[in-house]
Amino acid sequence: MLQTKTIARKKKPSLDVKYYSPYDWQREVHAAAEDPDVRILILVCGRRSGKSRAAAMQCLKWYETTVTGPRPQHLIPQFLGWVVGPSYPEMRQAWDEFLTFFPKKIRTGTARTDERTVPVRAGRFEFKSSDNPDSLQNVGLDVVWITEAFSHPDSVWDRQIRPMLFSPDRRGFALIEGKPKRGQGSWVRRLVSRAYDERTGEGDKRIRYFNVPTWANPDIDVSEIEAERDHMLEDDWLEEYGAEMLDDKGGVFENIKACTRGELISKPEEGHRYIGGLDLAKKVDFTVFTIMDARDRRLVWYRRIGQMDWNLQEEAIMAGFKLFKPERIVMDSTGIGDYAFDRLYNKGLPVESFIFTNQSKYRLMMKLAMHMEKSTVSFPFIAELDKELRHMISKRLPAGGVKIEGAQGYHDDFPVSLALALWHCDPVQGEEYGGIRPVRTWAPRKFDGSVPVQSSFFKRRDMLRQQKVLEEQKV
Repeated sequence: MLQTKTIARKKKPSLDVKYYSPYDWQREVHAAAEDPDVRILILVCGRRSGKSRAAAMQCLKWYETTVTGPRPQHLIPQFLGWVVGPSYPEMRQAWDEFLTFFPKKIRTGTARTDERTVPVRAGRFEFKSSDNPDSLQNVGLDVVWITEAFSHPDSVWDRQIRPMLFSPDRRGFALIEGKPKRGQGSWVRRLVSRAYDERTGEGDKRIRYFNVPTWANPDIDVSEIEAERDHMLEDDWLEEYGAEMLDDKGGVFENIKACTRGELISKPEEGHRYIGGLDLAKKVDFTVFTIMDARDRRLVWYRRIGQMDWNLQEEAIMAGFKLFKPERIVMDSTGIGDYAFDRLYNKGLPVESFIFTNQSKYRLMMKLAMHMEKSTVSFPFIAELDKELRHMISKRLPAGGVKIEGAQGYHDDFPVSLALALWHCDPVQGEEYGGIRPVRTWAPRKFDGSVPVQSSFFKRRDMLRQQKVLEEQKV
């Protein structure tokens, strides 16, 4: 049985901090933390608003109140704090803030960059990265500071960090801060929706939320921020500087709610034509096969297949094809998809190959985004589809291009499959959007149930493969 004897601190460590004169909004944060009911502080902030400094100083204040009070003897160490970022490079600012503002009198050793640890009296602060979930061990925490919160997957909070704040005899304080990002940080948004509102008296009193635009920093010239507004998209400006969490928008797709309508069907409707989209699994992803009504650009049927060998996946794809007889099936034939394309082609499916590059995927997804913006495409509510659409993001590449993918911890199989099916659906009247020529297509345009005749490309390929086998046998 654990001992409950407490250790009394005889001497209070000196926490006089130089170079920190809190702004008005930072004072409000520190004042809110003094409420004995408060356990979670959420700071959604614009660029250069001072969120990292406020977070570091609040962690210091929580450390002070923890180590100067009585502590159970069985706690080892007596104090444990974490700083968690999406990656170690993104925690550089937090590391610098700690080394600058934590008084040397309370640090009991040299901060170890290799171990990413700052030793302090009675315990330590450890720096962790959520890109390595194994490093987030199951321990009890007194304090956790989550930086760049919107870049963490939901599971980091829901399944790893939050349970560790319930440990007996640990303080369980959390400070969550970051700049909002469209399509990411749904766990932050959920916490914000639960936060206590002093004006109405509603919400969870353990959670306090602060929305801080860049201009809340009095040292920043507001006119320069306003000048940037003329050179940026309005939504980007509101997000970067206004710290606004824009609703009903993913990182790439907008108007998701308006496009979510209708129901799936179990059999084809008379007089309707159908187009298929097939995105094949890559390692831990899922294979998704979608069927869309070609005229209405409406998702009518899908199969999401995971953790199956190829033969079982092929059977599921064949079942969908036999049911709806789509005119075309546009499929990702990048990498392993080339082998799958040959298999489906030789079984008689009207497959059309689509090779993914950053450029081709960008144009494919932008066509889907354009239709969603105008509500000219529709799909029933499917939890996985909705989640993946909201967590698609675009990244600027060093060479200047743009890469579209699922946010960290999320798949993009469903949106890609949907976009592939939409690629050959009937255009909206007056639609102008240049396509990308497919790399390979099936032989006949009309499908009558027979296996298509192989093109000269396949004949030559098979001949070369056979020659290679004969040469190896001779050797």
